[in-house]
Amino acid sequence: MNVSDTLAAAARTWPDHCAIIYREQKTSYREVREQACRWAHALVQAGARPGDRIAVLIPNKPEFVLAYHAIAMLPAIFIPIDLLLKGEEMAEILADLEPALVLVDDEAEELFRQALEALARDIPHRTLSELQAASRQQAGDFPVPDPDQDSAAVILYTSGTVGGSKGYTLVSS
Repeated sequence: MNVSDTLAAAARTWPDHCAIIYREQKTSYREVREQACRWAHALVQAGARPGDRIAVLIPNKPEFVLAYHAIAMLPAIFIPIDLLLKGEEMAEILADLEPALVLVDDEAEELFRQALEALARDIPHRTLSELQAASRQQAGDFPVPDPDQDSAAVILYTSGTVGGSKGYTLVSS
């Protein structure tokens, strides 16, 4: 069972109930599910594949939730990156992580650019504006395969108590 199956069940059971409240905006379970499916299609169009590591530079807002569910649908590995890091610190994490794709909030583009400069190489990435534009051209459900129970679902980076940041993996089961 994939975490996105829980979202699908909620969308079937309570389609019009509120799933997300952000400022004055309310989004139903049905809307979250539909948007996550469109985002999953757009991620595949951007080159994302099952098992890929996808880093996410998105603050605490609805798009963070959409990215989480869309990545889980692939199923790929969701890796949130702290936006309070400096460019060099982020570069260290990206070097360790070697993501297949990075989703970047439009307001975090400068920070991501600094990380790329410190890393001295490019990484495939999409801004949220680009992903949202691509997702508008997508329609329909996204077929969610069952992940391997021992496959990675999320990698969380900590600041580390000794040395640099360390990634900890959460599995699908």
